[in-house]
Amino acid sequence: MRDNKMDQHPLYKEVLHHAWFCRDKCSAFRGRQAILNRVKTFLSSDALLKPLVVYGASGSGKTSIMAVIVSNAKEWLGKTSVCVFRFLGTSPDTSNIVVSLTSIIRQIHEVYDLGPLKEEIAEDFSQLVRHFHDLLQSPEITSDKPLLLVIDSIDQLTPSYNAHLMN
Repeated sequence: MRDNKMDQHPLYKEVLHHAWFCRDKCSAFRGRQAILNRVKTFLSSDALLKPLVVYGASGSGKTSIMAVIVSNAKEWLGKTSVCVFRFLGTSPDTSNIVVSLTSIIRQIHEVYDLGPLKEEIAEDFSQLVRHFHDLLQSPEITSDKPLLLVIDSIDQLTPSYNAHLMN
């Protein structure tokens, strides 16, 4: 058994959890090609800077569709693209907006080599939200290395900080 400090890093463990969850959802996915084609077209258009919302009734397969989108991101957006994804409510840390947003921001910092997130930002929710908005406009996120951010099951967030409003 190898002794790797990365295996114990909380961000690594969180990202790995969501990757495994995504893989499991994709393995059971069948059909829905028309929806996937629409998403692929949207992602390859100039509308890329706008959010895409996948919605439907409970149990309609939204999470599986999101997982397939994640698994196709490199093919659809190019090998240099970055896909940061969270399936909220599937791990202990993903029902809280502060913890989830901090994790997402730390991953973006990591993959774009932006250095560590300053603790004073991580400890103040309003600063965290402001930093997230600024981060999405960062010059490091370019068409050469685009970012696809996939957040599934927003309804699984606790209502603290008005998380469901996604302001």
